[in-house]
Amino acid sequence: MFLLDLHLWNIVAGSLMGGALAILGAHLATRHRAMQTLCVGQGALVGVLVGLGTFGFAHHMPLIMAFVFSLITFWLCEHIVHRRQASKNAFFAFLFASLLAGAYLISSLFPALEQHMTQVYFGDLATLTSEDSRLTFSVALLGLFYLAARWKEITRQSFELAIFGQEIGVSRAKAFNIIAFILLCFAIQYVGFLFTMTCLFLPTVLMSFSSVRGVSAHLFLCFALASTSTVTGFILSLYLGRFPTVPTIAYVMLVMALCFLAIEKTLTSFFIKKPGAQAG
Repeated sequence: MFLLDLHLWNIVAGSLMGGALAILGAHLATRHRAMQTLCVGQGALVGVLVGLGTFGFAHHMPLIMAFVFSLITFWLCEHIVHRRQASKNAFFAFLFASLLAGAYLISSLFPALEQHMTQVYFGDLATLTSEDSRLTFSVALLGLFYLAARWKEITRQSFELAIFGQEIGVSRAKAFNIIAFILLCFAIQYVGFLFTMTCLFLPTVLMSFSSVRGVSAHLFLCFALASTSTVTGFILSLYLGRFPTVPTIAYVMLVMALCFLAIEKTLTSFFIKKPGAQAG
C-alpha cells in the first residue's frame, strides 16, 4: 500500500498518457503514418539527447530540441515521400536506422548521457518526480480533451486520408499534427520511446481483431486497454521488483488483449448460433 501511495501520481499520469497515445495512434495508423511516426519519434529522441548533452535540464531545452528534431524529421519524410512514393517504406527504414545510430553516437560523445539514453529509450514511469507526473497528467489531459472534442472531425480526416489519400480542411489537419507533435515529443522525453510507441500502436492493432465494430467503440477499447495495462503493469512491476516497468506494461497489454479476444470469441460462439445449428 505504501508503494501505491508513493507512486500514485505516476500511475495516474502514465495511465492517462497511455490512453491519449492509444487514441492518437489509432488515427495515425488509419492515416498510414505508423512508420513515419516511428521515424519522427526517433528524431524526437535524438533531439532530447542533444538537448540533454548541450544544455542539461535547463529551461526545458531537451523538450524544445525534441520539437526541432521531430519537425525536421517530419519535413524530410513529407518531402521525400511526395517525390518517391514507391520506396517510402525503404526510406523510412533508412531514416530510422540513421537516427538510431545518431542517438548512440550522441550518447558516446557525452558520456554522462549513457544512463539518460537508456531511460529515454526504455522509460521508467516509477522514476518520474511528482512535478513531472503532474505535468505529464496535464499534457495528457489536454491532448485527450482535444481528441475527444474533435473526434468526429478527426475521424473524417482519417477516413479521407485512408480512402482518398488527401485531407480536407488543412487548418484542422494542422491542428491535429500539432497535438500529435506535442504528445509525441513530451511522451518520449518523460515516459520514454518504448512506452510511447507501445501505447500508440499496440492497442489499435490488437483491438482490430475484435468483433466490435464502430469507430467510437474501437477508440474506447484502445483507451481502456492502454490505461488498464499501464496501471496493471506498473503495479505488477512494483511488487515483483526485478521486472522493468515499461516492458512489463507492454506484455501485460498483450496478455490482456489476448484474454479479451478469447473471452469475446467464446461469448460470441455461445450466444450466436451458427446457421443450421437449430436444424440438428
